[in-house]
Amino acid sequence: MNLRSIKKRLFATKILVKFIRANRILPWIVNNFEIRATYFLIRHPCATIASQLETGIRGYFLPKSVPIPKEIVLKEAQQIPNIKDNEWLMEKLNTITTQEEILAAIWSMDNYVPLLYLNSHQNAWYTVVYEKLITDFDEEIKKVFGYINEAVPEEVYERFKKPSSTTHDKSHLGTQEQLSKWRGKTI
Repeated sequence: MNLRSIKKRLFATKILVKFIRANRILPWIVNNFEIRATYFLIRHPCATIASQLETGIRGYFLPKSVPIPKEIVLKEAQQIPNIKDNEWLMEKLNTITTQEEILAAIWSMDNYVPLLYLNSHQNAWYTVVYEKLITDFDEEIKKVFGYINEAVPEEVYERFKKPSSTTHDKSHLGTQEQLSKWRGKTI
């Protein structure tokens, strides 16, 4: 961070918090805090898993070389009533072995809770589909800001063109290829 960005943050009138591991507690957050707007970002599970395997950023404090144990998934599944009470699903979870399967199970649980809640609380938050944001950025970003009744700041368009720090292949940014490059990954 440079001096300009620090000053900008100190005098900001709004704050945006990105909390990747909060999906499962999103309904609780919405019900217990006065928040102007909440957004739920969802991305294709295969793209998410490919990224996690490539970067090692998996949401758990384990080195990239240390696999996430299946026991973590089973323990976490026991904390979600609709999952732990589903005998068939719990049997399936007991059969997972590979890191890809473990990460898929984690992705499923992370997104199950907010999607189930949203089913009965339609306006609890605005759901942003990552792939829609890439393929139709202009339209989707207007909806994102429209949710809080604001115009889209010009700075947003500039930032869209800038890759995140975890993006390794920058050649497909903002294109359909960006969404399908995970298919070619062999990790």
